[in-house]
Amino acid sequence: MRGMDPDLVTPDVTIDVAGLRATASRVEACSTDVAHVDLPGIDPHALPGSVVSVIAGPALVTARRAGLVNRLAAWATTARTSADQFEHVEGRSADRIHQS
Repeated sequence: MRGMDPDLVTPDVTIDVAGLRATASRVEACSTDVAHVDLPGIDPHALPGSVVSVIAGPALVTARRAGLVNRLAAWATTARTSADQFEHVEGRSADRIHQS
């Protein structure tokens, strides 16, 4: 734009809202899949007196999996909300252009 400071001009940005929603759906499906993965456990009574009887590995893995599932689901929700907001803003901008 002539006469404008080039540092103040923002480049055009295009958002693929359908692609964002599709990605959110895939991430959400992955979170569901991860949540249903059967984690093998260690029977603490299988080897009495061994380190296996006091190992906390399965609980730690289960907790970390739950955190991963929650973060994936939260990302999917945020992506969908962003897609909705992009569409809303785009619609308002189009309305303003048509009203001018």
